[in-house]
Amino acid sequence: MPPLVVESWTWYGVVASVTLARFVSRTLLFGTMKKLQIDDWIMTFAFSVYTTFMVSINIVANANSNLFPPGFDINGLTAREISDREYGSKMVLVVEECQCVTIWAAKACLLIMYYRLTYVRPSFTIESLALVGLTTDWPAVLP
Repeated sequence: MPPLVVESWTWYGVVASVTLARFVSRTLLFGTMKKLQIDDWIMTFAFSVYTTFMVSINIVANANSNLFPPGFDINGLTAREISDREYGSKMVLVVEECQCVTIWAAKACLLIMYYRLTYVRPSFTIESLALVGLTTDWPAVLP
């Protein structure tokens, strides 16, 4: 089994365990899933995108893309090889976007947590500005 497969699914298991523990803890705290807060739903979204990321990165590991070595003769490619390379190139974009969305969603969850922890402290303004910056920068970064 390739090392990427072992490593990626091991990390997926760790992330799934932590996410499950978070939702069990939050459900026990609030008494019902109906009272979960916005950061819990953002985390659900982040985990679903992370799942897509893990599946697609394992697909990309075995796919060709449009990256050719110098001096590669593209005239020798068959229609099937061109189609496979187009698919691989599209999957690379899926991987990159999933990675960005997962990271930004995790950042949003952390900023919401910091917001709740510091709303009565002087540094509250800094966290508020960071949260506003995140919400305005996120759409600008993603195409």
